[in-house]
Amino acid sequence: MKKLLKLVAIAATVVASVVATSCSSDSSEELNAFYDASPADFKEKLETLQAAGADYVIIDYRSAEDYAEGHITGAINKQATAQNTQSNSSEWCTWLKNAYPTTTYIMLYGQDASQEYYVAGRVSKLGYGKSHTWSLTNGYAAWAAAYPSEVTK
Repeated sequence: MKKLLKLVAIAATVVASVVATSCSSDSSEELNAFYDASPADFKEKLETLQAAGADYVIIDYRSAEDYAEGHITGAINKQATAQNTQSNSSEWCTWLKNAYPTTTYIMLYGQDASQEYYVAGRVSKLGYGKSHTWSLTNGYAAWAAAYPSEVTK
């Protein structure tokens, strides 16, 4: 009887682990499906998209105050926070899905690398995928340092 109870306890633990793993929506593998681009690679991709006439948007997900102090020319501002990007149905994600079809290239940047992984990973999970989700490594500061003439203040 003790062996049977022990087997049942082990089986229950295994089942709980499998269920918890399969229900997780933010695994590292899923959230890593985006291009983490240096300023030079980000610029090259923008130029390629422009030359091809492809649909793209540059989204500055910093605060409105940071955006007003300077941003990449042509970028729009839509602040991303932990609260408004926490799930595919959250406010920021709903806005993105309603504003841009999944065939649009989403070019993202923030203040630095602190939110990059999460925001870009979430965009990719919304259906844009790795090929259409690009994030600027080290954010606006890296771009401003590399291309000071290509910022708007």
